[in-house]
Amino acid sequence: MEQQIRFCTSADGTRIAYTTMGEGPPLVYVSGWMGSVERDVALLKALGRGRLLVSSDRRGVGASQRDVDDVSLEPQVADVAAVVDRLELRTFDLFGLAEGAAISVAYAAQHADRVSGLALWGSYPCGEEVTGGTST
Repeated sequence: MEQQIRFCTSADGTRIAYTTMGEGPPLVYVSGWMGSVERDVALLKALGRGRLLVSSDRRGVGASQRDVDDVSLEPQVADVAAVVDRLELRTFDLFGLAEGAAISVAYAAQHADRVSGLALWGSYPCGEEVTGGTST
């Protein structure tokens, strides 16, 4: 399975790198914070068996635009939207890993008609708990 790296532009003009591999029902993978399409090759190959696997470098990471000011949730949800819109995916399964899980949940909540399945791995209920802050 060979990756095909392409680029699209998110709603705020940020350049997002994404890859596609394989053929079949689409699976969109949203990585954890420092995930990269170059670094996650083995995981992506395993996930992509029998599927069209779509993955992207998060804003500020890898081949995506690095000089970004806003890495909050909403722009990252818009990044996912930019990729799936560019590929003209009508419906797809969505898989979020670690911090990518929050982005995946937010995208699915906003676009429930497009997400046929949602899988989360290594997610957490409250980001403050991960960083040592207190939850109210």
